[in-house]
Amino acid sequence: MKVEFLSRKRWFMRLLSALARRGNARAAAFLIGRRIRELPSGPQAAARPYRVLGLSKGGFNQDILAALGGRAELRLFQVQRTDFQALFHGLVPDDVRDYTYAGQPPEIEAAKLRYRAFLARLWDELEGRGHRFDAVLTGNHVYYAERELSAMLEARHIPFVVLHKEGLKTPANAAHFVDYYRERVGRFMGRRVLVYNEIERGIQIESGMIAPEQIEVVGMARLDRYHRWRTAHPPVPAADQRRELVFFWFDPHTGIHTPEVFLKGQPAPGARSWNQLWAAMTRELLLLATRNPRLRVRIKAKAMADRGAGIRQALERMGPVPANVEIIAGGDPFELITGCDFVTGLHSTTLFESIAAGKPVLVPRFAEASAPEMQPFLLDFGGAVDYAESAEAFARTLTEWGQGKHPVSVWNTARVTTLNRWYGNPDGNSAARIWTALNRELGKPAE
Repeated sequence: MKVEFLSRKRWFMRLLSALARRGNARAAAFLIGRRIRELPSGPQAAARPYRVLGLSKGGFNQDILAALGGRAELRLFQVQRTDFQALFHGLVPDDVRDYTYAGQPPEIEAAKLRYRAFLARLWDELEGRGHRFDAVLTGNHVYYAERELSAMLEARHIPFVVLHKEGLKTPANAAHFVDYYRERVGRFMGRRVLVYNEIERGIQIESGMIAPEQIEVVGMARLDRYHRWRTAHPPVPAADQRRELVFFWFDPHTGIHTPEVFLKGQPAPGARSWNQLWAAMTRELLLLATRNPRLRVRIKAKAMADRGAGIRQALERMGPVPANVEIIAGGDPFELITGCDFVTGLHSTTLFESIAAGKPVLVPRFAEASAPEMQPFLLDFGGAVDYAESAEAFARTLTEWGQGKHPVSVWNTARVTTLNRWYGNPDGNSAARIWTALNRELGKPAE
């Protein structure tokens, strides 16, 4: 007899699914209510502050706090979005996900409506326990377990607002996402979507999933603090001291959202990749660290990148890892970016955060990144960064920067243009725009 030992999280998720199957909204509300947490905020206004609930996912709490934290008009709360996933799969088959939501057969559509009815009873129970909210926020309009939640909330005139956290769509990826949204996601059922840039806004409108008046560009609020930091810390000439490089780790399929990679999760044989580029950059960085022991090389990856074999094992396959190389997985990159001297990487929000902080940024344009067929998968940074056209140029530039041979000030018009194009935030005022947009919806009946 095989005995399965479940983690506490998996046990809890299974319990919520079972409660949803049995229609026990009271017990589910009791458990979820105990997991609702208030986020830190500033002094409250004398009048009743609005209560806003965020559905937590990874860095989304950072987005909410960056956009709305400290406002006297608000009290911010969070709950795990995985709780709603567990409830969803208690009533709807497991293969219904973000990009398989639309176009389901009648029996699946009926199951979705049963889930929505269960959420209505759950919400009644939560409100009866004192968990009343004036708006609910999430990080993407495609999250499957929140689609019926948004419809249920809008029926109660509670705004469901998306602070859309994904915003980097290259020309190749943009075409795919129009089809994904149209064919696999379906119509947005919430109140409003707030996006980083006009590129994402255009994709969502073209797909037909949202009306133009429901979506607006506000920019990424997390960039505000980098603008503030740069303004408060004018650049100074490099001193003769140990210097620090941050390499924002990427995997060989980063940014290549083709059907064989994006939907299946695993690349098909022969799929496009950055294999040669990744290997060349990694090899040059290890050599750079070996030849320059006074240079500190910090490799920053998302937490999920250090699972399985791990980053260190991947580095060790390239050669010995010098003592001045440090691997950091997960966490807020703010201190890392503001504390370093220069940055390199390929396709990451952190490169734009580094641009906003006024740091020198080097981006590769060799190996696959120089191939014509791969250009549509590359981000165009314009003149906001320096480019390396070969592995030798990559190593030479980083060596020179390690010696302090880069411009004292790299804040210029090109950086303003690039930040505006990709993240709608060249000025450090995204939080104000988000609050203005949300404030219009609070207390306003659904149209």
